[in-house]
Amino acid sequence: MPLSASILSREQLQEVVATASQHAQNHGFINYFGLQRFGIGDVKSHEIGVHMIKGDYESCCRSFFIAHDSSSGRFKTDLAGIGKAYSEKNYAVALEMCNYKMFGERKILQHLVDHPNDFYVAFQSIPRNLRLIYAHAYQSFLWNKIVTKRISMSKDVVVGDLVVSDPSVNVETMGDELTPENTEYTENGDVSALITESDEKEALEKTSDSTGIEKLLHIVTEEDVLKRLYTLND
Repeated sequence: MPLSASILSREQLQEVVATASQHAQNHGFINYFGLQRFGIGDVKSHEIGVHMIKGDYESCCRSFFIAHDSSSGRFKTDLAGIGKAYSEKNYAVALEMCNYKMFGERKILQHLVDHPNDFYVAFQSIPRNLRLIYAHAYQSFLWNKIVTKRISMSKDVVVGDLVVSDPSVNVETMGDELTPENTEYTENGDVSALITESDEKEALEKTSDSTGIEKLLHIVTEEDVLKRLYTLND
C-alpha cells in the first residue's frame, strides 16, 4: 500500500524521501519507460502497435474509436457517439462529429468514407512518423516487461546478459539519433510535431556506421561472472 503524506509527519516524510534517495544512489533504479510513451486514451499506443505488427489494420483503425467515457475534456466531443457511428460503418457521420483536433481519427475516416473496407490504406493515411510511435510504444512495453522479469532473477550480472564492452561508450546516448528532437506529445500520446522521412533516413545512416553497435556489445559468459568483470551499470 502506498504511503500517504497525510498520515506522515514532516520528519517522517523527510526520512522516507531520504531513504529512497539513498537507495537510488547506492543501487540505481530500473530505467522504465514512463506512461507518456503509452498515451492516456482508452486504447494505449502499444496496443495499436501490437495490431500493426500482426498486420491487423482493421483493428488498428477501430482502436482509434474505442471510448469508455462518453466525452473527452481534451476533444470536447462525444467520443461514444463517434465510436457508435464508426462501429455501424457510418463513417461520414463519425467524421462530421470529430473535433478538428482528432487528427488521426479524421485521416482514417476521410479514407473510409470513399473506401469503406480499405483499412490498410486508411491506417497508412496517418503520417509515417506517427505510425512509428505505435510500434515504438510496443517496443517500450516489451522492455518494461522484460526488465521487470530480469531484475526479479538477480540484481547481479548473470550469464547471457548484454553489456557494453567499451567503457568509453556513453550508453545513455546510444540510439539518440533515432529520437526526433522536435517531437512533442499531446495528452493522448499523439505526435504534434513530426520529423520528416529524410530526417529519419539520415538518423538511420548514422546508426549504420561501419563500426556497428553490435561490436560495442558483449554477451556475458560464465567466466565473466566468476571474474566479476561486469556490473549492472555496464
